[in-house]
Amino acid sequence: MNRSAPSMRDRHLGRTAAGSPRRQSGFSLLEVLMAAALLLTIALAILPLFVRATMNNMTGRGYTQMTTTGNEAMETYNPAEVGDPRLVIPVGLTKNESAQDFWVPNDPPMSGGTWVAAANEKTPWSRTVTIRQYQISDLDDNRLFDTPLDGNTLPASVQIKETHITIRGVENTAQAGRVLNLRYYRSF
Repeated sequence: MNRSAPSMRDRHLGRTAAGSPRRQSGFSLLEVLMAAALLLTIALAILPLFVRATMNNMTGRGYTQMTTTGNEAMETYNPAEVGDPRLVIPVGLTKNESAQDFWVPNDPPMSGGTWVAAANEKTPWSRTVTIRQYQISDLDDNRLFDTPLDGNTLPASVQIKETHITIRGVENTAQAGRVLNLRYYRSF
């Protein structure tokens, strides 16, 4: 058998000196482009899922901040005693109301408190704390506390104090339209 070097034509066709086709390894350009197009189609189909998941996480974070802030305020007012100035209703009024705008830092300090009073900036949250006082007999007519006592009522006549905390998202912020109401009734 005469073995000679492959001719120019054989080399062009990918044949060896023996005349058998040579195996080629790797991917052709067409295969690479088809794989890239398939991956791009899958990525574009999945992208809206990631966008929606991010939006849901931001919404959930806002509600968590709102709830945490409301609970912190409730814990602040819960242990207060009858003579505590925060629970005193001014004479001539039926409620003591205080409002404060605030923001929640991204990484709240571990030492306590997740709400920080705002300083010359647009805040996403507004917190209103309203204190009212009632007599237990107010439940007799329609089983609701709907007749708050005046601030000049004798302390011995006040039997129930209501702490109503409203956390509201401020307009023109990402939290706009969100409202959380917490009520706590305490007997004295």
